[in-house]
Amino acid sequence: MKLYKMLLVTVLCVALVSALFAQGTTQDTGTIRGTIKDTEGSTLPGVTITVTSPAIMGTQTAVTNETGAFRLSLLRVGVYSLTAALQGFQTIKRENIYVGLNATVTLNIELTPTKIEEQVTVVAASPVVDVKSSTVAKYFRSDLLQNIPIARDLGTIVTLAPGVVSASSIKGGTAANTIYHVDGLYANDPDNAQLGANVDFNMMEEVQVMTGGMPAEVGIATGGYVNAVTRSGGNKFTGLLQTFLNREPWTTIVVPEDQLRAMGLARPNVNVFSYDFSGSFGGPIFKDKLWFFTNGRYGRSETRSGFVPWTSPKGVTYTDFNRKNWNWGGFGKLTFQPSKNLRVTFNGNYRAAYANTRANGIFMPFDCTYTDDPWANTNAFGSVTYIIDPNTFIEARVGYLEVSAMLKLPDPSQTGADLNTVAHNYDRFTYYWFGTGDRTNEWIGRPTVQSSIHLTRFQDNFLGGDHEVKAGLELNTVACNWSDWQENPLIQYWYNGSPYYWRGLYGLSGPDPLHGDGQIGLYFMGTTRENSMAKSRGLRYSGYLQDSWTVKNRLTVNFGLRYDYTRGWIPEMNKARTGGIAYSVGQATMYPDFGTNLFDQVSQQGVDPFVKWDLFAPRLGITYDLFGDGRTALKLHMGRFSDWLFASFIVSYNPLRLSSYTFDWWDNNGNGVPDEAGIDAYKGVWSTSPLVKLREYWSRLADKNLKATYDDQITLGIDHELFPNFRIGVGYLYKKKNNIIDDALYDFNTSSFFYKPDSGYWVPFTTTVPAINQFPAQTVTMYFLKSSAPQLLNMLTNIPDAYRKYSGVDITFDKRFTNGWQVGGSVTISKTWGNIAGDYNNIWGYALPGNNANWYVNNDGRLPGEDRDLVIKLYGTFNLPFGILSSFYYNFYTGTPWQRSVTVYAPTAWANANGVDLSRAPSYTVNIEPQGIRRNYTYQNIDFRLEKDFSFKKIGTFSIYLDVYNLLGNFYPNYTTNPGGTWRPTDNSVATGTYAAASTFTNRTVSSISNLTRVFRFSLRYVF
Repeated sequence: MKLYKMLLVTVLCVALVSALFAQGTTQDTGTIRGTIKDTEGSTLPGVTITVTSPAIMGTQTAVTNETGAFRLSLLRVGVYSLTAALQGFQTIKRENIYVGLNATVTLNIELTPTKIEEQVTVVAASPVVDVKSSTVAKYFRSDLLQNIPIARDLGTIVTLAPGVVSASSIKGGTAANTIYHVDGLYANDPDNAQLGANVDFNMMEEVQVMTGGMPAEVGIATGGYVNAVTRSGGNKFTGLLQTFLNREPWTTIVVPEDQLRAMGLARPNVNVFSYDFSGSFGGPIFKDKLWFFTNGRYGRSETRSGFVPWTSPKGVTYTDFNRKNWNWGGFGKLTFQPSKNLRVTFNGNYRAAYANTRANGIFMPFDCTYTDDPWANTNAFGSVTYIIDPNTFIEARVGYLEVSAMLKLPDPSQTGADLNTVAHNYDRFTYYWFGTGDRTNEWIGRPTVQSSIHLTRFQDNFLGGDHEVKAGLELNTVACNWSDWQENPLIQYWYNGSPYYWRGLYGLSGPDPLHGDGQIGLYFMGTTRENSMAKSRGLRYSGYLQDSWTVKNRLTVNFGLRYDYTRGWIPEMNKARTGGIAYSVGQATMYPDFGTNLFDQVSQQGVDPFVKWDLFAPRLGITYDLFGDGRTALKLHMGRFSDWLFASFIVSYNPLRLSSYTFDWWDNNGNGVPDEAGIDAYKGVWSTSPLVKLREYWSRLADKNLKATYDDQITLGIDHELFPNFRIGVGYLYKKKNNIIDDALYDFNTSSFFYKPDSGYWVPFTTTVPAINQFPAQTVTMYFLKSSAPQLLNMLTNIPDAYRKYSGVDITFDKRFTNGWQVGGSVTISKTWGNIAGDYNNIWGYALPGNNANWYVNNDGRLPGEDRDLVIKLYGTFNLPFGILSSFYYNFYTGTPWQRSVTVYAPTAWANANGVDLSRAPSYTVNIEPQGIRRNYTYQNIDFRLEKDFSFKKIGTFSIYLDVYNLLGNFYPNYTTNPGGTWRPTDNSVATGTYAAASTFTNRTVSSISNLTRVFRFSLRYVF
């Protein structure tokens, strides 16, 4: 059936070739269209339209049809001049027409009859309203991006869009729902769907951020679609050199250091120094035939770690250190036009970043995490556009992207030890890591190969209007290779300097009867990179068909259909025996309980497919030019959008993906060190069954009837040109995510799920949690697991009760840089609500839904960490006296929601009487009040820039500018607002028991301070 669907789409696309001007609009170009009339309002056919621009090779021409309409497409982003000529009429020349990325500029031109040849140059503002597109989008031109004081990366540009607080959460989308497109290449990391192409800021010509109403050509983007185009060469040589410099004396810590120490906080991560050099050079190899553009970048920084020198319980002294980072990269682009009918583009980009350690903060010594050596981003892209005839073109694209990283433990270490043989140690009272800390050696290799073909046909005067029909096929392969390894897999948990966690926690002089002396963890991994590799693979092929139908130059109907098929699989795997004491502990605990010892050698066949789904996604948009003058557009769009299946979604189910198992430990020989089983004794703490690592189980952990996660969205809006170069708009967006996928408790013996309260394996328990400070007492009914419940194995499935919704209104405005100033901004009032979070920690298919029945307890409401009900942004640039340019960026966000929660322990007597399993689940953390009814602090910030240009006509322009980040010195202490803690009631339906709030709440400990510094940064720039 799935093959039949794909064949159907393929036939539809191919059939268009025979029915289907080159120069149609692609995702990295734009269009000029319009109508020519005489002074009496009659349309004029046969008018020759010619456009010129530094952005294109030669000239492009068109001739108006019988209705006086013309179209010039495939225009690269830039400023154009347009000439309209017809014998017997004045020749009209329009200057300064700006063509944006994936945008349509509509011009209505009037020609005056004349008996003599003459040309009239019209100086008029370029239209700012697109009366053809139904998308909701913001456009950021290079002149704006170069002027305003923002961080110089693509992710920060995204946050300029209305309502967007983070590139990882756009209008209710999850951290995997933002799709990046750079020069026609899908630029997401195939593993985790984050930005995978590291593009230098100075390379970007324009960035478009779509947040709704995407056409069928745009797929797998349920949050936002970020479309960026890089600079190209030209018929003139141009170049840029720029450097940024920051030093420690130029950074002000807005809270005195003695006050930070009094709060138990370290100095912030202040740059001892930071500098960055970048340069670009481009021009013609052959004018109007072959252009080149190159870019290079090098940066280096050294940062205070914030670590406080400390001696571990093992007597090892860890000293202060600085974090050192350096990076370099290069980019090259060729643009070739061998003939009017053929265009070829190729580019390649590489960026490598290095770090001596990622350790950071008070509690993380230099040795206790990995280095970057390096973290590398590679991407290459090529496209060929062939003009079949004046109304038909075909474009083929091919691209490659890879994110790779060697993340090894520091060598040499600060202590001089070989960290591969040192155990991980963590003190749960002091929060200090020591030994090798929280990370193992890691290596990742994540490549993706993509290809596509796109056809465009313009068919005017058909079915009562003009049509732009598009069809395309896409093929994408993704892979994830992820290895974690270390010779010593041991994690030893300490408590306030004691190697015996349970003794320290309970104040005992001997072992706890149930848990022993202490607790350890053992990583499930090999000893080398090669024998500990988790892999996943994926394939997506897609087809789309869309039509933009314009009736009488007023009404445009944009409708389309997209089909996506996705398959993911896990290849064959091999792991060597885990090092250290792991094998002996596994033989003594895991093997008797489950009949397997995962710490032994593991070899298993793969599974193909592990996950697969497909989706038909219809789209319908309507845009109406309200007054027929191209200044006001009413827009409506309804559509369905599929989520992307990224590789880590699959690799997280690969048995070799890094995990650990916890064991209670009896130190029989009293040496304070976990020894081989037989010398010391161990008991497994099986919160998750080890059986999940066996092929007979994990191969069945994905529901064979899995359906694609998708959004249904609707947008409404109006855009209006209030006065020349100034646009104002109001828009509404609603979206709902359906078929949300996560893992849920599943009984493989009865083939049934058992995560719901009424599944027969949960015992209700009602308790009243005491009041504390301003928080009143709360009564809550929760659930504990029965002893008769099956093994705790989870299946990946669609969670019927999981949902996410977004509703928001945007008020936006933009004024282009004219008359010495520009300004832009937005006000967004919105609501993001549901019962499943979408942050980075909750998108891998093993978040809270389906893990236990307590997910249903007070779990509906505003989404913590994501919902911001009011977001304000304002940015602008102004010319000041003496040739000084000033710019600013202001943003305001209301606080994120939260709610009181507590960890409830089942009373022993009640649990025994009701068959509750205290060994597997003695406690659960639940919300004791509705989700999201409280809010954290409101945040606002303003950054500022002063710039002075010195122009020399023959050699170029020199600029010097100063950025001030956090101009007003606003800072925001972060401390525990949720009392949290533990509640140990004496029985069911009573208010008696022992309550201990979280120590960080009781002590009012400030965990960190946001915006702790005011940073001054200088820059020099030379442009020719």
